[in-house]
Amino acid sequence: RTVAALSLATTIAQSYAKAGTQGLDQHHFWLRVMLCATAARLLSELDKSLPAEEAIIAASLQDIGMLAIDQLMPEFYTSANISGEDHTSVATRESDAFGIEHSQLSQSILEKWGLPAVICNATCLSHINEAPIKNDLTEQVGFIARLSSLAADLAFSVNPDAILQRLHYHCLNELE
Repeated sequence: RTVAALSLATTIAQSYAKAGTQGLDQHHFWLRVMLCATAARLLSELDKSLPAEEAIIAASLQDIGMLAIDQLMPEFYTSANISGEDHTSVATRESDAFGIEHSQLSQSILEKWGLPAVICNATCLSHINEAPIKNDLTEQVGFIARLSSLAADLAFSVNPDAILQRLHYHCLNELE
């Protein structure tokens, strides 16, 4: 199951790298994917009860919906000027413009591709600012995806101190 999901992720990355993006900064997007995956790996080590593979895959694919939006509405990310914004602000802009944000779209895409439910559902939870339910695997994997997103925001933010404070709070108070 994990090998199949990783193979799919690699195939996706290769196909989009060949096709390119429209308005979305391709370098920024793929660097963010790698940062999320790395952060998820490190964060999942803090809570040994979590399956690291699912957390890494969910974190890596949580933004795949952005590629779909970019293919359908290439002017959106060009006009939205997302560099320097935290990812939650980007999601809010998407929701305002389309009535859906990219993590919800990511969930739908991953479901269509047949990925495990825990990964699909966790991607949709990656922008929810609530502590995870302790005994719910999907919520915990989604929480790791959200923390990985915050960690990736550090690399691009114009206000990294605020993001670092949020990340620090969540790690201290909500990780086991």
